[in-house]
Amino acid sequence: MVFLEGVIITILVLTGFRSAVLAAFPASIKRAIGVGIGVFILFIGLVNAGFVRVPVESIPIVNGTIGGQPSTPVTLGNLTGYPVLLSVVGLALAALLTARRVRGALLIAIFATTILAFIVHLVTGADVSNAPGVQGGLPTSFPPPSFATFGAGVFGAAQVFTLLPILTALLVIFSIMLSDFFDTFGTMYGLAEQANLLDNAENLPGNQRVLLVDGAAAAVGGALSASSVTMYIESGAGIAEGARTGLASVVTGALFLACIVLAPITYVIPAEATAPALIIVGFYMTGVLREIDFSDFTEGFPALLAIAVMPLTYSITNGVGAAVVAYAFVKLVAGKAREVHWLMWVVAAAFVVYFALPSVRGWVGA
Repeated sequence: MVFLEGVIITILVLTGFRSAVLAAFPASIKRAIGVGIGVFILFIGLVNAGFVRVPVESIPIVNGTIGGQPSTPVTLGNLTGYPVLLSVVGLALAALLTARRVRGALLIAIFATTILAFIVHLVTGADVSNAPGVQGGLPTSFPPPSFATFGAGVFGAAQVFTLLPILTALLVIFSIMLSDFFDTFGTMYGLAEQANLLDNAENLPGNQRVLLVDGAAAAVGGALSASSVTMYIESGAGIAEGARTGLASVVTGALFLACIVLAPITYVIPAEATAPALIIVGFYMTGVLREIDFSDFTEGFPALLAIAVMPLTYSITNGVGAAVVAYAFVKLVAGKAREVHWLMWVVAAAFVVYFALPSVRGWVGA
């Protein structure tokens, strides 16, 4: 289904429909998406650092408590352990080097924090990584890579409608496609905003090529029986260090190829070492907040929903969807429906279906 979704996305790009939809978005939502992604990245960094804890959903909640203790959906983490100490030191170093405009500040902070983690392990015996195949911070094995899933998505595509009811299969493909469509949209604009690549109309010149690569990559990912391959928000770390032309992503891709064989080595770097970089990058991406007109409710309210919903639901698509539906609604009730591009009405309707999908699947027995 991921393969079929990627093929559909590619067709939408080649027909120009995807670019037309992106151009129809108002500037306020485009800017809010960039800010929302920044807050999202910062939130991920805080969680990985241990500053913030998200209670495990599998623990029963009775009368508003988890495990007999008063609980909130998000709460302060354990600030007494070594992981948080490592994160604090790493964040302080990253902030110091960034403030001093040191080239490679984030990378230096990551490696320095990793070395500190090794020292902590040697002194205390505490593990610096809970990753499989890693003990005491060092990889214990190098399992050979497997390519058994290559091509499985292509051959499985022909079986989708025989294994699942047609309506169920269509609903799942639609859900994946919409998520991929707007995850890419949000990430692309957020990163382009950070890199100062947008034009005066808040559009990314040459975005057709970006979208074509993304659609084709999604199909390739499905063909390899993987999740949809798409651009990732962590590219903001490279942009923060000066990446602009795409060469940084090419180098990153080459390193990922090497990691197919050397994957256990990547586990040596603990999440506490990379968390400070995400926090700093999140800060960089929120600067455009000042350009959103919050004095106009019909512009500011949908923008705020985008900014809040992304990190709180761990989904770029959910943030975009909430903003689009709210934008269409408040413009309509404020008597400003003519300000809404007709494609925005189409997108808003699609998102209403998207948010209703869990109920729809229940009705059709999916």
